[in-house]
Amino acid sequence: MQVSFIVTSYNIEAYIEQCLESLANCTREGDQIIVVDDGSRDQTVVKIKEVLERDIWPSDVEMTPVYLGTNTPGGVGIGANIGLSHVRREAVFFVDGDDWLSPQGVNSAREVFSTRQHDILLANYKVFDEASQQARWPSDARFWPQQAADLPTEHDAALSLALAMNTVPWRKFYRSSWLKAHGLRFPEGDFFYEDNPFHWSCCLRAKRIGFLDVCVAHHRLNRAGQTMSDGGAGFAAIFEHYETILADVSDLAPERLEQADLWLATNMSWQMERISAQSMPRYAHHAAGAFGAERAERWQLLCDEVLAEREIGYLISALLKGGAQGLLQAWMPWQMLRRFEQHSVAVNRRLCQLEAQSAEALPFVRDARNSALGARNLVEFLLLREDAPA
Repeated sequence: MQVSFIVTSYNIEAYIEQCLESLANCTREGDQIIVVDDGSRDQTVVKIKEVLERDIWPSDVEMTPVYLGTNTPGGVGIGANIGLSHVRREAVFFVDGDDWLSPQGVNSAREVFSTRQHDILLANYKVFDEASQQARWPSDARFWPQQAADLPTEHDAALSLALAMNTVPWRKFYRSSWLKAHGLRFPEGDFFYEDNPFHWSCCLRAKRIGFLDVCVAHHRLNRAGQTMSDGGAGFAAIFEHYETILADVSDLAPERLEQADLWLATNMSWQMERISAQSMPRYAHHAAGAFGAERAERWQLLCDEVLAEREIGYLISALLKGGAQGLLQAWMPWQMLRRFEQHSVAVNRRLCQLEAQSAEALPFVRDARNSALGARNLVEFLLLREDAPA
């Protein structure tokens, strides 16, 4: 089975070389490399051209570079669709240009996909935090069963598992003829997070969904310029994608509608923790539109029965009762409390370090735990010490 690898890039000169070098180790004779650069203004295109010309690729690999020259609206959607229009191999695998691949995992998933009749095969991946330089499993790791034999084979169970997992496209092999037959493409517009409706659209139309718990990619987080690092300016797009998903599940079983609602609640929960105060009013306005009167009863029931123990249930209930203003009024003190708790944990950790480092500081540390005046005295004590811990 030959694969068309679609690499999308934009202003990632520090990462694209590692990405393409890892891809070269996953490529076989006859494969196709499609690189779509979305109008990068840095040296990304220069690096792409240099790596594609190196003697690191198997023979008879078709190179299909596409340099758009001008950045397109929104996120990866237009670039990914341009990549799909150039596909000439049996399978498709997306690669995010600032990530890097795990050759062993990609090759294992490729073998499974080539020997079975799946429309989609979902694999696993790891998240790499640029700030901490630490790798970890993603948030949906809990959905993988401990035993591979326990992975679902019956269609409805497989669909439920696939829809519960993170929607990222660069964890999947897709059958090219199936994508084309159903006209499956990313939504295009001035928005981000296009992979969400694309994932739902693909899963709902797949007759055979496979799973393989191997790491195929390392995905970077917290890098400069990343969509998820924008303070929430583009978060409201999730409500437009929600409407697209609802239209897809409207004629399906009720459990699919509930799963779509839970998908939105999960995304909102993640966003509520990260959105800036400046972006929140606009976000609340869009949220109020998504939770209209015709959906209020359904959502309140979900908050009472499923989301009752989750903080997002409290916030959505406030939205249902008071609209955009209700969400804002509930979010502001909730966010302040969360930040205070995070700050308190950090402060307490630092006080414990001081206790261990300096017997002289011990009485000041104890006072700091009990009063603001004690905290101020501790600060003054540290400032006066020439050997104060950093």
